[in-house]
This record gives sequence, structure tokens and C-alpha cells, in this order.
Amino acid sequence: MSLTTELAKPSSPITQYLKFVGALVADASRGAPWADPCKRLLGVDRLPSAMVVPAVPGADAGMVGTAFDYRLRFHLAPCRSSEFVARKGAALLTGLEPSTDNAVSRFFSHLDTLASRLSPAGQVLDDEDEALLSSYCVVLAQFESVFRTRGQWVPHLPSESTVDAGPEAEPLLKLAPDAVVEEVVNLSRSGSDAMSPLIPYVANGSLPYYPNPAFAGSSAIGGADADFIVAGTLFELKTTKTLDAAAVRNALLQLLGYSLLDYDDEFELRRVGVYFARHAWVRAWPLWELIFPPADVIHRSLSGTEPTDKEITVRLEKLRGLMQRVVDGEAINYGECFS
Repeated sequence: MSLTTELAKPSSPITQYLKFVGALVADASRGAPWADPCKRLLGVDRLPSAMVVPAVPGADAGMVGTAFDYRLRFHLAPCRSSEFVARKGAALLTGLEPSTDNAVSRFFSHLDTLASRLSPAGQVLDDEDEALLSSYCVVLAQFESVFRTRGQWVPHLPSESTVDAGPEAEPLLKLAPDAVVEEVVNLSRSGSDAMSPLIPYVANGSLPYYPNPAFAGSSAIGGADADFIVAGTLFELKTTKTLDAAAVRNALLQLLGYSLLDYDDEFELRRVGVYFARHAWVRAWPLWELIFPPADVIHRSLSGTEPTDKEITVRLEKLRGLMQRVVDGEAINYGECFS
């Protein structure tokens, strides 16, 4: 079970609860009574139609998405490969195939050496270094796939070279298809512009940043981890080719789910945001807009008022408590959301 898996099932109690709580999001769909004002409030009535970064023929979309997730992290802050989910996949791989241990260890050593030399956080790399770092990110994506599939899929590692020629000649980079690397490079170039309002401040440490955060309730729902948090804003990165109202609604319900899994308010989330990378579209919303009834949100929007910090905190505590009961398999009375 995972949050995304649950949200793909309309009959899931978790999905039904999130759609009830996030009624503003659900009501932004066609035919809902509050559809038009909800769409305007969420900004899904004026979405960009053209892709800024089109797909490269032959590139595996899933591999591109995970690889760009890693490349974006290098844009945002200094990275330690020891903290990557890819490390868990690599450990699983070497457990299944002990003969790969030396090759995998050398790969991560080379990656750390390269990252130290480039210091890519907040920087625009030249073409050669950008392609090299992006290639490493593509291999990281494959290691992560080993972990996500619990070892049901493993890459075929090339024969190990006996000569250590350094990061630029890392043997495992042969795992990175040219088309995927090209697309990650294109997304990286676009991303440095699209995320420019945040990147310098995250890179220099002015804004708190948490990559791949897991929440208090994550372990109960398949270890659900989100993309990243910047200064209390939980972001979801999407590399899908379609940007429409449905795609934004689905991302917002996912963000709402993660936010409610933060049972103890460890990350003090008060905003959520999306970054649709292919369209260079970044948008953030106050979290309270997703957890208060639509009529209340619309009224407050028209009158220019917002709930107090205490009102938001109390409502989050109530909804997170109910979320925990739903995740634990307990049937709840939805009326409790307003008691």
C-alpha cells in the first residue's frame, strides 16, 4: 500500500476521506456545484497548454522523472548520497548480487567526488558537467527502482573495469541511455529558471529544506515519502506530459494526504505547491484552503480574510487525528470533521 496507490482507487477509504476533506479540490471538477469559483481559486482555469520541455524520442518517462528529481536536489542544496533512496536500492542490489559491491561502492564514491568538485547547488553548469551530473542522476534513478520494486527489477551492470579512471569515466554511466540523459539535461536547464525564486535561498541555507520527507504516518501507508519541503511549503514534482485541471487536482489530493500524515506537525506545513517541470509551471497554495469547507474558503477569499493560526492548527489536529484512524482501518463518521 502507498498513498499514490490508494489515490488511484476511488473506493479506498483514504481516497474518500481526502476527497471529503479536500472538497475544494474535488469540487473543481466538471459538473460540481462550486466548480467555477473553485477552479478560479485554485488557478486551474488558466493553465499553460504548451510544453516548454518536450519529450525526447525513446526516453523512458518513468526513468526521466526519477532522475530529474535527483538532479533538482543537486540544484537546491548540497547533497549527500548516503541519504538517497537510491542507496537503499544499491544495498538491495548488492545483497542480491554480492559481486556488484565494488562497482556500486565506486560509483557512489565517484558521485560524491564529482558533487564536491562541481558544487552544483545554486549554480548553472557548463554543458559537459551538466550532462555528466545528469548521467549520474539517471543511474541513481535505476538504483531507486530496485528499491521501489523490492528487487523485482535490477539493472544489468556492465563488466567492472580494473582501472579507476575517475568520475568522468565511471563504468556504471553506461547504464544511462543517451535519450534519458538528454531529457534530464533539458529539464535541468528549464528547472534552474522555473525554480529561480527559491534555488538561491535554499542553496545558501537561508530557507529550511527537507528532501524526500517521511511523516509520522508514513510507515502505516507503505513508507510514503514526499518530494521536498521548503520553508513550510510541501512541493510535489511532476514530469507528466499533460498539465490540465485533473492533473493539478490529483497532485493537490496527494499533497493533502502527505500533509495529514504529518500527525505530529513535525514539519509545520502551512502551504503546498506543485512544479510541473515540462511546462515550467510552479504554483503554491495556503494549506488552509484545502482543509476548510469550500463555501468558507470562497467567502474568505472574496472578503480578503484568512483563518487565524490557531484556527488552522486546531483544524489540522482534528483532521490528522481522523486521518490516522482511517489509515489504521477504522470507520469514521465524517461529521466528526466539523465537531
